[in-house]
Amino acid sequence: GQQAIALTATAAAGTKALYWFVNDVFIGRSSTNSPFYWEPAQKGLFNIRVVDDTGRAASRYVKTEYAE
Repeated sequence: GQQAIALTATAAAGTKALYWFVNDVFIGRSSTNSPFYWEPAQKGLFNIRVVDDTGRAASRYVKTEYAE
């Protein structure tokens, strides 16, 4: 079965919310001190982007594969 991947980001002081995107599609919101759990629907290469509540952003590419 699928397993969730914990996404985390370090945010500046005073930041309250993080908004998560995969390949430019919004997937959810988390607080700055909690991970966001994402379950990829398929294996592949994904661009994960996080944006804080002041507009600062960061992104990384993540490759997912399934173990047998």
